[in-house]
Amino acid sequence: MADLPHVATWLGFVYVAFVIEPFSRRIVGWRVSKSLRSDLALDALEQALYARLECGLRSARASPEVPSGGDPS
Repeated sequence: MADLPHVATWLGFVYVAFVIEPFSRRIVGWRVSKSLRSDLALDALEQALYARLECGLRSARASPEVPSGGDPS
């Protein structure tokens, strides 16, 4: 899911791109810009994908090693 609203500030409008993970409903990527450019949403998506990759690598490092054919308990 994604959202691309404009927000009023004292100095004018800014555009915010959000990428929302649908199951947890967490914002996993976001970007802010003064102009509505096509790569604004793509930058937010790239941040979300990078965060997902980092999260997967951290969980893989945290899981215990299981010898092949062995039982972890």
